[in-house]
Amino acid sequence: MLSYENEGEKMLFFKCKDCFTKSRELKNYQACEVYSRVVGYLRPVQQWHIGKKQEFKEREEFKINS
Repeated sequence: MLSYENEGEKMLFFKCKDCFTKSRELKNYQACEVYSRVVGYLRPVQQWHIGKKQEFKEREEFKINS
């Protein structure tokens, strides 16, 4: 796992064990586009306005025991 800070936001990047052993640098990577469902439509989170992005960051995951 690689940790970087960009404009005050901490960013975590993961590499497989083999790649991490070869080089700990982060280069030639492609960002992962995250989608979330809003009112029945899948939308890329990066296209949301700042308030909705903040709400998405503050979401908590939980499990329902069945």
